[in-house]
This record gives sequence, C-alpha cells and structure tokens, in this order.
Amino acid sequence: MKRLCFILVISLFVLNNSVPVSASESIRQQVKNIFANKKKVQRNDLNKIKIVLEKEKKANQEGSSKTETISDAETCLGREEYQYSKAYTLSSTEYFLISEYYKQNKNFDKIILSSYGWQVPYKTANGEHGVASLAPKANSFEWVSETDNDQGKAIWPPKEDEIISILTKNLNKNTKIKDITFLNNILYALDMVYIKCNNASYIIPYPENPEALNADAGKYKIETGKCYRVDKFIKIMNSMFDESSVKNSDSNTVGSIALPYRKSYTLLYVIAAGILIGIIVLIAVFRHRFFHITQ
Repeated sequence: MKRLCFILVISLFVLNNSVPVSASESIRQQVKNIFANKKKVQRNDLNKIKIVLEKEKKANQEGSSKTETISDAETCLGREEYQYSKAYTLSSTEYFLISEYYKQNKNFDKIILSSYGWQVPYKTANGEHGVASLAPKANSFEWVSETDNDQGKAIWPPKEDEIISILTKNLNKNTKIKDITFLNNILYALDMVYIKCNNASYIIPYPENPEALNADAGKYKIETGKCYRVDKFIKIMNSMFDESSVKNSDSNTVGSIALPYRKSYTLLYVIAAGILIGIIVLIAVFRHRFFHITQ
C-alpha cells in the first residue's frame, strides 16, 4: 500500500512538471527574468548615480536664491525627488541608423554603441515631472541635464507588462529571448526597445514625434508600440528616408539637421502627365483645324 502511494505521488509530480508551458507564459517568464537579472547587475551603477545626483542636488540647493518662490522654474533644480526604482539604462545607436545597418551587413548589434547612460525620472516640489540624464565617465557617471516633461502621461519607457503584452502577440513559443535593451537614435529622435532573440531580432519604436515617421512613403509608416522584425523596420525606414542626402552635412549641425525624407516624385509625375496630355490635345486641335482649312 505504501509503495502504491509512493508511485502515485511520483506520478503526479512528473505529470505536473511535464505540463507544457504556453507561448505567452514562456515569453512572460523570459522577460521577467531578463529585467530581474538586469536589476541585479546594475545595482552597483545605481549606487553610483545616487551619489552623483545627490551631490548635484545639494550644489543646486546651496546656489539657489532665498528670494525664489516655489512657482519659479529654477526651483526645480535642487528640489527633485528622484525615482530610482524607475531608473533605466539607455544606449545609443550610430547616428545614421539606416546606412550603418547596411554597412554592417545587416548586423544591428554592431550599430549599438558600447557605452550607455542612465535616465532617472523625478518629480519636482511644484508637481512637475522630468528626467535626469547621466553619461558614463571614468568608471562612474556624470550629470548631463534634466528635462521637464509630463512623465505622468509618458509612454516611454514602456512598462514591463506592456513589453510582455506586445511580445506575446508577436513571438512564438520556440523563441528564446537573449536580451532586451532600451535604445535611442539622435537623428530620428527615436527611442526603441530592442529585443534580441535566437532566430531573429525585433524593435518596438517609440518616436518622440510619431508624425515625423509617418511621412508619405507609399503604404509604409512606423507605428508607435508596434513590434517589427529588425530587417523589416529598417526597410520601412529606408523607404521614407535617404541618409545620403545629409551624409556630407557640416559636423557642427549634427543633431539639428532636418530629417532626410526621400523626395516624392508624385507631383512631378502629375505635372509631366498634364503637360503631355496638353500637348496631345493641342496637336489634335491643330490637326483638326488644319484639316478643315485645307478642305
């Protein structure tokens, strides 16, 4: 009897552990594990940026005027409440995203710069929200800037659950996610979630100005929060933009040059067609009048 019970328990244990994991559950577990591991690895970084930001905060407090009121814009500096639990790393891509991708034989990993910075959301004393940016410097980080924006309504960076929701709709159960990285491209003012997998890699774009990436380029456009395979994403971008038109721009203008939209020849075709039709009509009218005159 005891042996029978033992066999029954073992059978139930094996059966329970052999139940296949659904695709959505597999993706969820992988994403959760990746972000949990990143937090462990980046814990030392967070300690460093806390020291940098608190030092910057103290310096601004000491330099503030006693006559300032809480509504003054400058009172944000030195009175930030940094939200370290929401801090995230941000890597940059090569400036010319499209051409560098093709130059590197379509290896997206090779156009991601090795260094990375930190973005730390904060809330000010007067209820404003913003983000502090820190760049790497000598095995630590340095304060670069603080940008006020409505982080209360911001969609970037996407939350963990949102990334899971998007990926479960686009990846199959056999996909193994190797890494997830937050990226930024300066030229296109484009934030991206880069998902590196075993069989392919994907991008979820979050452009600062979505309309800028919805230019007239045939049937293609970049949609915020949509999951694209990297090669398709670059192909769509390439259909809208021609980076060769700004490749020789003055280096001093980098960061402020206009987006290199491809020239649309639709209007030229319409004009040319109109001129051709006009010529045909004039010839027909002339021939008609000439025929009647000679009669």
